[in-house]
Amino acid sequence: MSVTFTDAEIIPVYVNVTADASRGTKVTRTIRLVKIDSTFSQTVEGAKFSFYRGYVETGILLGEFTTDADGVVTATDEQNYTYTATTDEFYYVLNYNQLTESMKEKTMNNPSPFGFSGDQNKLFVTEQEAKTAAESHIQAVVDELAKSNPYDGYTCSAVETYAPEGYIIDTTVKMINSDTVTVGNNFEVTATIEFTHENSVVNPIIKPVNSTKEQTTTVDRTVVFTKIDVDTGLPIEGAEISIFLDTDMEGQSCSKDR
Repeated sequence: MSVTFTDAEIIPVYVNVTADASRGTKVTRTIRLVKIDSTFSQTVEGAKFSFYRGYVETGILLGEFTTDADGVVTATDEQNYTYTATTDEFYYVLNYNQLTESMKEKTMNNPSPFGFSGDQNKLFVTEQEAKTAAESHIQAVVDELAKSNPYDGYTCSAVETYAPEGYIIDTTVKMINSDTVTVGNNFEVTATIEFTHENSVVNPIIKPVNSTKEQTTTVDRTVVFTKIDVDTGLPIEGAEISIFLDTDMEGQSCSKDR
C-alpha cells in the first residue's frame, strides 16, 4: 500500500548540526632590566637576577640571568594558548527534497510557522551547506578569541640574587606589568615585548635598582719652600718650617719637611 502526501501534510523537518574549532596561539615576551649604580648613575655588569612569571612566592621561575657589559639583563617567557569553541545553531531541512516547490519557498523564507525558532540566516537546504557554514563561523569565533582574549594583565617579577664586589645587593622585588598584547593573523607574537617599572611604552627599560659603591680617592700634594738669606740671597740649610692645612681640606693628610 502506498501513501500519498498532500501539500498540507508535508511539513519541513529541521535538524541542527554541531561544529567544533580550536586555535593555538604563542606569545613570547622579553623582559629587559637595566642595573644602575644609584650613586654614580652608571650601569653595573655582573649582577644576577631571578625572573618569575607572576609573583616570586607563587610564580613560575623563568631562570637566573646576569647583567652584561651594558648593565642589561634579559629574560624570555614563551606561553602557548589553545582556545576551543562549539556551535549547534546551524540547521538544514532534512526532507527538503520531499517538499513541493511552494512548501520549499515557505520553508526557507518563513520557517517560523513550521516550528523553526532559530536564526533564519543559519538555515540551509542541505546538511553539508549547514556544516560548512557552521565550521566557518565557529573558526572565526575562536580566531577572535585567540587574537584578543588572553593577553591582558601579564605580570612578571624580578629579584636580585647576587651583586658584584663592592656593591650592596638589593633584594626588593621588582614587579613588571604588561600592556595588552595584539596578536596578528599568524597567531604568533614574533616581536619581543619590553617592559618598564613605570609601565611606559616609550624607550622601555627598567631602572629600579638601588646600588651603592664606596670609592676612595687619594690625592698627592707636594709643597716646596726655599729658605733664603735676605742679605746674601743664598739658600739656608737646617731651617724648620711648620705647614698647616686650610679648613676646606679637612680629612686630607700632609707631611712636614725641614
